[in-house]
Amino acid sequence: MSILFAAGALAAWGMPAVAGADDAGKKIYDTKCTACHGADGKGKAAMAKMFKVDVSAMNLASDAVAAMKDEDLLKVIADGKNKMPAYGKQLSAEEQKSVAQYLRQLSGKGAQSKPAEPKTEEAKAPAAVAPAVSEAAKAEYAKSCATCHAKDAKGNAAMAKMFKADPSALNLTDDASLAKSDQDLAKIIAGGLNKMPAYKGKISDNLIAEIVAYIRSLK
Repeated sequence: MSILFAAGALAAWGMPAVAGADDAGKKIYDTKCTACHGADGKGKAAMAKMFKVDVSAMNLASDAVAAMKDEDLLKVIADGKNKMPAYGKQLSAEEQKSVAQYLRQLSGKGAQSKPAEPKTEEAKAPAAVAPAVSEAAKAEYAKSCATCHAKDAKGNAAMAKMFKADPSALNLTDDASLAKSDQDLAKIIAGGLNKMPAYKGKISDNLIAEIVAYIRSLK
């Protein structure tokens, strides 16, 4: 099979549902998989270009991936394949199944429909107001983020070249990045991702939240 699995998640389409898979699978997918496979699971063009493959090779919603047997998919997740690292020691069996279940929903193939939940007063409440963007947040972004992501958050070409990546891989305003929740973006800033350092303990949680709001304002 010529499919390149480069970021650590595959879809086990025929696998039985796992309790809590929706949330657990999404959290794992967001932190370990979107960099290469994109928020929609159909592959990220910038990373495909970096790996010198067609973006379809990173498509986890393709018929080729859907046709794979459950045991083969789980083996790839656990043991890795091509440029994809092994996650057998990092993810438990239940976590691997949770990711697979989430991908199953992303593709729309075999996803189980959920009954509509009754509306409550809490559900009708207006969305929380995004944190205000302070001058401190702008200054911190300029200090800690702009070197790689550029002032406009669209990616610094010089740094991308140094990392041997396409500038769009450093773009914080693309659809995949903006599709992430504020909580997920804050978690990446705090914990780091790939070659990005972790800022937990260096930047306060409140300031990180403001930086996320500032990034969104640059789209």
